[in-house]
Amino acid sequence: MAYQVLPDTKEEEYPENFKQELDTFDYHRTKDRKIWDLSLLFLEGRQWVAWDSNVQGYAATIKNSPNYKVTVNLLLNIYRNLLSKLATTYPSIVVTPGSPSTEDILKAQASETILKYYWNRDDIKETLGKSFSWLLSCGTVGLHSYFDETQNRVTTEVISPFDLLFEPYVLSPEDSQWIAIRRHMPKAELEVSYPDHKEEIQEAVDAYAARDRPGEGSYTMMPENRVETFEIYWKDGKHAILMNQTYLYKGTNPLDEIPIEVMRYSEVPGKLWGIGLISPLIDMQWLYNKSRSQVLQNIELMASWYN
Repeated sequence: MAYQVLPDTKEEEYPENFKQELDTFDYHRTKDRKIWDLSLLFLEGRQWVAWDSNVQGYAATIKNSPNYKVTVNLLLNIYRNLLSKLATTYPSIVVTPGSPSTEDILKAQASETILKYYWNRDDIKETLGKSFSWLLSCGTVGLHSYFDETQNRVTTEVISPFDLLFEPYVLSPEDSQWIAIRRHMPKAELEVSYPDHKEEIQEAVDAYAARDRPGEGSYTMMPENRVETFEIYWKDGKHAILMNQTYLYKGTNPLDEIPIEVMRYSEVPGKLWGIGLISPLIDMQWLYNKSRSQVLQNIELMASWYN
């Protein structure tokens, strides 16, 4: 569901030190980010890994592991089968007239034509396919619809759970008073978009690989000259672009709701993040690899004894 904007609000001030609130939320979801990261590593076949606190990431060396490290990736086929099923069962568009009158029927037909045009023009089928990949692997994904001034049309983008932020300590997206989207934008693009803040943009440093942001072991590389920004929607109608402690843009959301749809694969009561397809299968995949490795190691030991 989309999240309704609160009516008749008079609050127009933008909160100061809001980056601290974003960092607080990021810190308290460290465990979830580690689970997502491990799920992605297992999905791509990097399954002999363990958390290394020194580098704040998953390392490929494991103490007391067998000499034979056999990897039989059983997760990939399960993931691909479900992904293909979801990709072929995307929703269809039907607009029902409010009454049998000719006017309402024509309005419904026109609305359905416009929606189908948007569906095909923005390639929503491809967008949903990308969102399903995050939904299965990590359990949560966001869809952000907005008006793209460069293309002069409404478009929808996929937001990974790594880049989706809510109010700290909430138990569901509906309870959050704001929703933020993290992006890593090229400095040159930001300078063109926000020339009044050119000096702050040039001096800004991306915090993507900072030590205080663990849980992203497979996302440590980022092109140079990128800056971390946050697009924030509040329920009281405020809309802003934040870089560090600087608001690059302040405006209002013209819609009656926050234009971000949050989908969860397996929704657990009282939990903000959904459970994906991969994380419940990690232990079984690990034990399977370990048992196959031990079998091969025992075969070699027995063969060496006979030789």
